[in-house]
Amino acid sequence: MTDFAQQVNQRFEEFQARLLEFLRFRSVSADRALHGEVAAAARWLADYLHELLGHAEIHDGLGLPLIYAQTEQDPDKPTVLFYGHYDVQPAHREDGWATEPFEPTMVDGRIVGRGTADDKAPIILYLSAVQLLREQGALPVNLKVIFEGEEESTGEAIFKFVEGRRDHLACDLLISTDAGGFAPGRPAITYGTRGIVYKQIDVTGPNQDLHSGTFGGLVPDPGAALVSVLGRLIGPDGRIDVPGLYDRVRPIASEEHEQFLSLDFGEEDLCRRLEVEGLAGEPEFLPVERLWCRPSLTINGLVGGYTGEGPKTVLPSKASAKLSVRIVPDQTPQEISALLDRRILDLADRRVRTTVQTLGLAEPYLGPRTGPAVAATFKAVLGAFGIEPAMVREGGTLPIMPFFARKLTERILLLGFTRPDCGAHGPNEYFHIDDFRRGIHAVALLLEELGRGGVLR
Repeated sequence: MTDFAQQVNQRFEEFQARLLEFLRFRSVSADRALHGEVAAAARWLADYLHELLGHAEIHDGLGLPLIYAQTEQDPDKPTVLFYGHYDVQPAHREDGWATEPFEPTMVDGRIVGRGTADDKAPIILYLSAVQLLREQGALPVNLKVIFEGEEESTGEAIFKFVEGRRDHLACDLLISTDAGGFAPGRPAITYGTRGIVYKQIDVTGPNQDLHSGTFGGLVPDPGAALVSVLGRLIGPDGRIDVPGLYDRVRPIASEEHEQFLSLDFGEEDLCRRLEVEGLAGEPEFLPVERLWCRPSLTINGLVGGYTGEGPKTVLPSKASAKLSVRIVPDQTPQEISALLDRRILDLADRRVRTTVQTLGLAEPYLGPRTGPAVAATFKAVLGAFGIEPAMVREGGTLPIMPFFARKLTERILLLGFTRPDCGAHGPNEYFHIDDFRRGIHAVALLLEELGRGGVLR
């Protein structure tokens, strides 16, 4: 394997400067007022890809701009497809940022700014590795690239684009830049994610807010009715109390359990950092198993009555909640959605009106834990970081992954370099400069290894 460390160091200021320029685009897909910046970021990225790969195009007829780029295709080389997203979450200084979120700043070896971890630094990291290889000559693999601008706003453009171009996008391996690491200085291969069933519950009682002294104790309280339902959805044993919900949950294999035992999750450190007194969930499972391999139910939001400053003693006319259930293989979002609806309505107070609407459904994903791509990744990460990557699942949801597995290839690799406290979606998001440097080295080694005869064929 080539030692790319010296080459990375020689070009590192250039790579870092490119990242800082990219981070300054306020490419917030959820904010219509910033869609011009989304388009500008797409043009900037497409220009870089055209220079790097020789061909790049912007597709903006399906939604916010989507970029497709590729090298010339050599039938004797394996084909690798990169996927990522250049759009970011909203961010404002008053949200708790110590610096301006769209003016990237170096703080204690970290590049702080919106999009550093999710997903702009990973994009530039991967493309910088490609640049190193190109400067040595021909790339060892055929490369195709899709970077979308709607991932953070759950847009449909990527699904429509892939559906209409399946043959054109054929590949031997799909690599997602949108992935996380496991610990400081230890990248991770994420081979599984949970799905989601996302609901809104609305409870309506009297036709207007009422005086709680005049009517309290006589007229049914929608807030109390809603809280009663929510409080009975999780049992004292940490399990979701919805009949049938666990029927299809795939058991954790013994070898995977042993793999999880070897990971230092840092339960005490997590509790200390989050300022909680202990962890929730089913105590008979490891913390990572509860997070990655078991269903969970979360009350995402709860509103009702008066919550402004000062007193206003009303009996509210309505109350609402949003909740999500994270699901695992082999559960389906459609089945869990129906079971959850039935349970909520069975628990509902008949003296008030309770309605349930579905806000989102997504499947879980479980990919390969072994194979040539995984072996090549272990070799590359060990060469750059001096440690093998952790093999992990992810508690969150990536709806695009099961779609890619059905439409393009089941060979999918999510190789991430971010740290657990990177602050993605929150204030002071960061990417550590050492991980950026060594990550470029690792991806260059990985592509070189994948290009060796027969690794992916």
